[in-house]
Amino acid sequence: MNESSPVDAWSPEYPDKRDKRVDLADLELQTFISDKRPGISVVDYPLESPACFWIDSKHVYLRVNWSQWCTVSLSSPDHVAAICASHYCRITHSANNELSDVTAPVYHIAELPREVVAVESGRESDSEESSESMAVPGEYATSLDKVVKIVSSNFPKLSVFHDVTFDGDHAAIAVSNDRLAVLMDVLPEDRDFVFASDTGMNRHNPMNRWTSNVVSLDFVSKLVRLQAWLKGAEPDCEVKIGLVANKNTLDELLVFADKDDLAGFNLFTYENLADGLGKLFEKYLDEEDSDS
Repeated sequence: MNESSPVDAWSPEYPDKRDKRVDLADLELQTFISDKRPGISVVDYPLESPACFWIDSKHVYLRVNWSQWCTVSLSSPDHVAAICASHYCRITHSANNELSDVTAPVYHIAELPREVVAVESGRESDSEESSESMAVPGEYATSLDKVVKIVSSNFPKLSVFHDVTFDGDHAAIAVSNDRLAVLMDVLPEDRDFVFASDTGMNRHNPMNRWTSNVVSLDFVSKLVRLQAWLKGAEPDCEVKIGLVANKNTLDELLVFADKDDLAGFNLFTYENLADGLGKLFEKYLDEEDSDS
């Protein structure tokens, strides 16, 4: 595990010496499905390194070029869901009576880059939805910080990373040493959640934004898939998966989820996280102590 460096969640990088102001256009780009691939139509705007970014199913954006962002229409929920579940989408570009197709990456982000937020917040500062959305990333960061502090204070010999990526799949937290890795998603301690069937919306992403108290069960299959991949990549390392949440949320998960799907799944409250991790790492920490 020491040789595997977790990849941080995406963060915006802009080319140097760009003086143009970043603007969020006041229009919506239309979506489509072609050959079972989701896409977005762009008319007249010049394309340069286009990329799609989504926060949740109600907040999807396309970076058309380095100075222009646009919102993506939500009028076709199936199209939006397909875009959010994909690593790439198709961009159909029409300009100067010419039609072309390009492929753009799709990223899941916790919030808009600050350059774009300034524009959007000015337009929606009085919106209840906007204020709620802006508050959620802070809640996520607080939750992750608490988990990191619990692990670091109780297990100084363990490594802990947040927002990690392996083979395109993301986990909120990874706790590891040379012999064992525990990959976990995290839900806030002070909110109770319920669960819905797998929607594909979070299939390749961490649960880093909650605009409602309903969580898709696709995070379970995502962590199972991530566990299998990491075991193949690190055959000498044991890999376990789990969820950190409050007791009410974990009780809801046990009621709603298929017990077979949760086989081998570790459920931690914030109160028992240290004890739970201590039991998982106990034999490996003892081996390290005896070797030293």
